[in-house]
Amino acid sequence: MFLANCMKSNGHIWTMIQRRVDGSVNFYRGWEEYKKGFGDPNSEFWIGLDNIRKLVNNGYTVLRVELEDLQESAYAEYDSFYIAGEEDRYRIYVSGYKGNAGDGISCSSVLCHNNAQFTTFDEDNDNNYFSNEARRWRGAWWYHEGHMSNLNGEYGNNNHGQGVNWYPFKRWSTSLSATRMILRRVQIVSTDYQN
Repeated sequence: MFLANCMKSNGHIWTMIQRRVDGSVNFYRGWEEYKKGFGDPNSEFWIGLDNIRKLVNNGYTVLRVELEDLQESAYAEYDSFYIAGEEDRYRIYVSGYKGNAGDGISCSSVLCHNNAQFTTFDEDNDNNYFSNEARRWRGAWWYHEGHMSNLNGEYGNNNHGQGVNWYPFKRWSTSLSATRMILRRVQIVSTDYQN
């Protein structure tokens, strides 16, 4: 059992797994904290990789990412979201992008994140043999080498790639003012018709 914040967005009930709004919570943390979760569900928080895995295993496989840069907002939604267990370092699989923010996770560039394991400053699982990408980008995320998104980056840091970034929306030198990652179950459409 874990604390979660549910909300209505785009006509569905969603469970929030990540939120950034004001920089009040430090997201530059180690593996155990990212595994278990931290912060306050009513402000800034990370629900925890183990809890995300539980949600996925219970059918929460649609991911929506909502982004804000001051008064401008955008979203990216993925029809299929999955993470593996800790034995595979919570490897991510995402597909079915739609939205107006641009695809910051499942795109085909080497900077994208599909099939990447999660990396923190004390648990290096990225593809860069020369450095730890979490240290390099002041965050914790599904890095290969570099990134197209860095939603757990350092809030307010506008240095290249070190802030709360979503490259297709605002590039690498704008740390976004707010982000939300939310999950919902796949909506099952009934094919049973009664006369």
